[in-house]
Amino acid sequence: MKMPRQVGYGLAMLFMALAATAAYQGIENLLDAYGSLRHTFRTVSTAQDMRTDLLEIRGDYLGYLLNGNAHFLVSIGALRNHLNESQGLLRTLTVDNPAQHNRIDAVGPLIDQRLTRLARLARVRKDRGLPAVLLEMGQTTTRDITAEILSLLVAIENDERNLLNTREQAVELTAQRATRIILYGTLSCFAVLAFLGITTRLSIARRLGEFQQLVTSVKEGDLTHKSARESSDEMGQLARGMTATTSRQTQFALKTIF
Repeated sequence: MKMPRQVGYGLAMLFMALAATAAYQGIENLLDAYGSLRHTFRTVSTAQDMRTDLLEIRGDYLGYLLNGNAHFLVSIGALRNHLNESQGLLRTLTVDNPAQHNRIDAVGPLIDQRLTRLARLARVRKDRGLPAVLLEMGQTTTRDITAEILSLLVAIENDERNLLNTREQAVELTAQRATRIILYGTLSCFAVLAFLGITTRLSIARRLGEFQQLVTSVKEGDLTHKSARESSDEMGQLARGMTATTSRQTQFALKTIF
């Protein structure tokens, strides 16, 4: 009985170790998936920042071109720096996506061309006034360039949003898989331990019942009753001891009689 119990508890520990290992791996995969999700969120946010900075710069330039108030030009330098930083960050975040890199390579020169044109119009407004600016704007294709830039930035965002949806689904599946591993592993361990506990209790109760019968027989004077089970565990040693005791009592009783 001792050896099967040891094997059973060994199996229970093995189940627990396997469940813990699988749960750890599942959590690691879940953390990796969440990391990819955060990466994609950051990429989308960076593309949105580029579009917002570009629109604000254009709005400030157009405000200055219309009324000549230099206050509109104050924030353009900071916005351009942030735009350049966002463009560099976007390139870093999409290093593993050639399609996105192609769009970034295409949008960079267009942004430079657009901002250079707006800066030139601002100088014309300062030096020659609004009529010269209107004449200059009528001879350029700045609006078409802006539309193309915004179209590329929107395409970058949409591509990242599609990737975001895919990664959200992957995170959900990974979370469900990790939950199932932890749940089923824990239930399996409890089931094995419960089975071992029940079988051990029944075995001990049955053998204690046999000992009780032996003690009752000896009490009533029946020294011929012996323990039915003797094994190598503690219960078996107790059974052998009780059997030896009854044997000695039997021999003593026989010597006394004869």
